Order: sequence, then C-alpha cells, then structure tokens
Amino acid sequence: DESQALTKNTFTRPGYTFAGWNTKSDGTGTSYADGYTLNNLSATNNGTVTLYAKWKVISWTGNGQVMNHAYMIEYPSQLIKLSEDVAGGNIYVSFCFKLKNDIDMQGVTFNGIGDNDHSFQGRFNGNGKAIRNLTINRPSSNYVGLFGYVTSEYASVKNLTIDGADIIGNNYVSAIVGYNSSTIENCLVKNSSVKAKASDALAGVYVGHNNSSNNTLNKDYYINCTRKIGNATNSSTNIGTGDGDIKGIHSLHTITMDDDRISASGETLVLDNVTYYASNTTVMLSCSGVPEGFSCAYSTNKGASINSSFSMPAENIRIYVSMAPDFWRWWHADADHDGTTEDRAYIIRTATGINLLANLVSQGNTYKNKFFKLEHDIKYDPNNLDEHGDCAVDEH
Repeated sequence: DESQALTKNTFTRPGYTFAGWNTKSDGTGTSYADGYTLNNLSATNNGTVTLYAKWKVISWTGNGQVMNHAYMIEYPSQLIKLSEDVAGGNIYVSFCFKLKNDIDMQGVTFNGIGDNDHSFQGRFNGNGKAIRNLTINRPSSNYVGLFGYVTSEYASVKNLTIDGADIIGNNYVSAIVGYNSSTIENCLVKNSSVKAKASDALAGVYVGHNNSSNNTLNKDYYINCTRKIGNATNSSTNIGTGDGDIKGIHSLHTITMDDDRISASGETLVLDNVTYYASNTTVMLSCSGVPEGFSCAYSTNKGASINSSFSMPAENIRIYVSMAPDFWRWWHADADHDGTTEDRAYIIRTATGINLLANLVSQGNTYKNKFFKLEHDIKYDPNNLDEHGDCAVDEH
C-alpha cells in the first residue's frame, strides 16, 4: 500500500514522442502517465512488472493547404502515417506534402501510399531531397511502390530522388508510382531494383502502368536500375514504365569525348560531378580549332557516323572527330557537278581548291574517272601557304 512514482522515461525514438507506459506491448493493457504515482503495481511483495513504452508519431508541421505551408515530412514514421491515413480512406485531395530532409528507410516496414481502393490524390514535393533504402516486399499485392496508386488531375509527385530502393510486388509495380494518372516531374530513381511476380505484369522503374489519358511526365530520369518481370530479367534500358520509356522519362548515360576540341550540349543531369545525357533527347556537338576549308566529321565507338545533332542512345558512348575537307567551299560540287562526266565536272574556284585536290591525291585519293574544271584563271603560289597548307590569299 506504499505509494511509488514511476521512474521518468529516458528512452527516445526518432519521429515519435513518448506517450506513457502500458502493461501490454500492444497497448491494450493498463496505461500510466510518465512519472505517475501509484499503489500496488504488483500483486506480490517485491514483484516485478514490465511496462512498455507507448509512442505517438510526431505531427506534421504546416497546414497542407498550399505548398508554401505544406505538411512537412522529416521522419520515416511520418511517411508511414501518410500511408496508413490513405489506406483508411483519407486520400488528401489537393493537400500538399513536402520533404524537409533526406529520409532513410533502412529497416523500416512500409506498404506504400494508396491502392486501387484508396488512391492518393494530394501533391507530394520531394523538395530536392532523397528517400533512401526504401524496401517494399509485397509479392502477392498489386499497385506497389512508394505510391501504389495516384489519380486525379490535381495530384502530383515532383522534385524527388529515390536511391537504393528494392521493390517487390505482383503487378503494377514501381519505385515511384505503381499505377499513375497524375503528374510526375523532375524526379530521379537510381541504384534501385523493381521486381514483379506476375509473368504478364506491368512494372517499371518510374511507373508500373501509366494511364496516358490523364497524366504529365516531364524531366524524369533513372540510372543504374534493374527490372525483373516473372522469371525473366530485363535489361537496364527502356524500363522507365511497364510500357517502356515514354516521352518525359529517360535513362541517363555518359558521353566521352576522344578529342578535347569537341564539346556537347543537351538535356543533362550532373551527379557526383559527372555529366549524364538523357536518352532519346537531342545532343548538339561543336568542334573548335577547325582548319579553314575543313569541317568536323563525328563517329562513335560503335563505328557509326553521326551528325552534329543526334538523338542520345540509351547507352554510354565515346565520340571521335576527324577533319573532312569542305569540298563545297573550294569546289563547286553538287547534284549537277558530281565529277562523273566532263559536263558535270567538279568546278575548282580558288587556289586553295587546287591545294585541296593536291593534298587529297597525296593521301591516296586517285579520283579515277573523275572530271575537274577551273572556273576561271587562278594565281597559285606554292610559297604563299598558311599553317594548314592552304593559300593565305586566294587570287584569280
């Protein structure tokens, strides 16, 4: 019958506040406040009673009405709460959520946000932050991902990085959205794997299935990711969605320049000080230090010639450059002057044109059965050549 105060709690749990003690681990027993004074906690003299800490998820800050006052998420527990709320029917139509910092989901059990019964219909802004080590293991479930099901023209997922995810589901499986009918923009998935058990499943790094009638995909990228459907292993390209890489979703690859005179521009993303180019987007090449009368010719390590403007393939490439004579500048060479007959002869206009022909012949080009004509008198001075072997001044 002696009164005794419970020892004050000294335990902490990230993302939670201490909510008192309970005599059962599931919280269904008798509850006591921290430091509560009571009599006869044990029915026996000097008996031992185990009390279990109760925890409450730290509430989001913000009001969620607009993105400037979005609900701020900073702990795994708050992502879990969002998942549980949506599963319970609160789909947060047009409410705003934003990551406050990177979130590490290592060792956290997580089922994803939304399914076909309760789709997420809010706006989620990653704020340039990353969710790392996300693991979802639901091999018998459909609509599996960070977001299982997202619908509504007002819903969106933006500015988010997923790094090191391992996602397993049955069908409609993805690292970001299992089934999408919303906006996904400016997101990155890297170092992640997606596995779908169904042999005919729709699964992709970004989206399991994209409802093309009502969505926007823009500037979404992935790198070092794999996808497996059924028992087959798919390559790491063209796997952005279950329907393949579609407009707005791109794998990332490098371009190595074999010559420091070459530079490239296009749709890029810099990761760890490495510039990556987005597949299926236009890359523009330029070349400096080109001798007068010549132009750059480009080729890849695959042996293919490419133009100065080309579509980036879904693979890393190396680009080589060579100097090709600019025939059209120094010779009149076109469809009517192809050198096949005397009437269709190449027309040489300048002294540099003569020098170009001499250089090409010295390189082994015999021009057998080809015809050349002078356009007019040309003054040729072999002692008046520039550093490239061309005439410093063309006179005629």
